[in-house]
Amino acid sequence: MTLLLELSDMREGYVTLVDTIAHLGKEVSPRGQAVLEVTDVTFTVADLTNALPIGVGRDLNLLIAALEALQLVGATSCPELLVAASPQFANYQEGDGRFYGAYGERVGFQTESVVEKLRRDRDTRQAVITLWDPRLDNVPGFRDYPCTVALGFRVRRDRLDLSVLMRSNDVWLGTAYDVFQFTQLQWTVARQLGVEPGRYTHTAWSLHIYERDLPRVAKLHAPQGELPRLPRGLGDDAERVAVELLADPASFGQTEDPDISWYQEQVLRALARVSSER
Repeated sequence: MTLLLELSDMREGYVTLVDTIAHLGKEVSPRGQAVLEVTDVTFTVADLTNALPIGVGRDLNLLIAALEALQLVGATSCPELLVAASPQFANYQEGDGRFYGAYGERVGFQTESVVEKLRRDRDTRQAVITLWDPRLDNVPGFRDYPCTVALGFRVRRDRLDLSVLMRSNDVWLGTAYDVFQFTQLQWTVARQLGVEPGRYTHTAWSLHIYERDLPRVAKLHAPQGELPRLPRGLGDDAERVAVELLADPASFGQTEDPDISWYQEQVLRALARVSSER
């Protein structure tokens, strides 16, 4: 089946999305694990200032959200920090400690290329970042292959739209973090272009939930409490700022930029944990 959902944001919208997959999903068993799956799902998000499902009964790890977004924007990979934020990430590390499918390393120069293409031609359809590499990802034996195939940026009506294509997406474990990190990149590119972010569109060939997580779905509820101010990407020197924050967020001191301050607080916690374990 093909499913299209229009979500106002990722608070109420996330509850709707998870509930939809839990009720419409068909049973499949990849790698012998029971999953409820809906294929060919596309959803849009209108309000990008509200891109994390906070206060809906989903126990999010803001460290993971911050680290994944900064690594994507900074075109880098910091396995040590991710494992500090959530030890389960160690299950996806290779023998040398790296994540084979790490998005940041695969982005490389591509974000810079996207910005330059859109500066030269606001109507271009060539502003694309590709994460799935056929030379690397048709080779068996690794623990961590990219779930995301590509990201496509467009400026239309003086707003930057982003379309994301995923081969596989776990609506419980992954979608909340994925939408946040990709919209943070969308905010960043928009700021570099001097435009506002527009619509976010997310397409998954397989949007699914593992049956073992279904009892947790029942705890989701309508948004409660105030939404904290979430960051809105980084500025013109975004890659350098992201890399420096990951290396030593304390070096920024008492910054007046609320976006950097939010990342700074989250990453400091991960660094403190890494330091205490050495």
